[in-house]
Amino acid sequence: MNIFRKFNEIKLSESEQEIVNLILKDPYAFTEMSVHDIAGKCYVSRATVYRLCDKLEVSGLSDLKVQIRSDLEDYKAEEGAFDFSYPVQEHDRSEWKIANILKEDYEKTLVSTLNLLHYDELKKAACRIEKCRLINIYTDAGNIFFAENFAFQMMEINRQVHVPEVSYMQRLAAATSDKNTFSIVISFGGRALQIETLCKILKDRNSPVLLISSSEAKTLFPYADFRLLLSPHEDHYQKISSFSTRISLLYLLDMLYTCVFNLDYEKNKEAKTAYYHQMNKF
Repeated sequence: MNIFRKFNEIKLSESEQEIVNLILKDPYAFTEMSVHDIAGKCYVSRATVYRLCDKLEVSGLSDLKVQIRSDLEDYKAEEGAFDFSYPVQEHDRSEWKIANILKEDYEKTLVSTLNLLHYDELKKAACRIEKCRLINIYTDAGNIFFAENFAFQMMEINRQVHVPEVSYMQRLAAATSDKNTFSIVISFGGRALQIETLCKILKDRNSPVLLISSSEAKTLFPYADFRLLLSPHEDHYQKISSFSTRISLLYLLDMLYTCVFNLDYEKNKEAKTAYYHQMNKF
């Protein structure tokens, strides 16, 4: 995860927040400061500086500075005035302008999604999928099509993915799940009426759960064994369409599929080719 996004994800003391405020005020200047300079400017102890490093999961102040320099440009690329909910305005009549506004929307969304990505969560989820006999995906509305696309990709490497759409079938799939069934729950804000019920059933059945959501879906976090975060900038209700959320979800599902594929690259490559030839043999 981008270090600047981590500042909002972890719980900080007042003293630690002072250090974060100093970083945000002038990141480049911070990377030139010694621990003595930082402690003096923030009126905190040297130990507080190192406690912050521990919370951010960096090995020390030098590592923190490296992360700041590395992640700053991606963080800045995501920031700035851009209306993700209404990127195109009424006066944007030109097809060229509409095309380029949507391009900017997609680019900023991809950067935002990458800034929120926990690489270890992605790796652990892919490894767990590799060990499970069945994958079920629980979602609704437009997300169904992206779930089915993921199921199609996985079928090409002989992985069975089930996408139940009807409410009863979703609950039945959850109730018949177990530790060998990998469950993917997709929900932007956790608002769907049945989604928390499904998560409770899956937790009770010991099915490993990957939650793909925005940070708004905090009520679902306790049920998840793994979490991947969607770009959060688009309003859930007031928007032209789900441009940003869709591309963010597609990006995460494609990353997950590719990570699974890469766990046994040659075997999956050969299998996919063999299935293609079998389909076109007659």
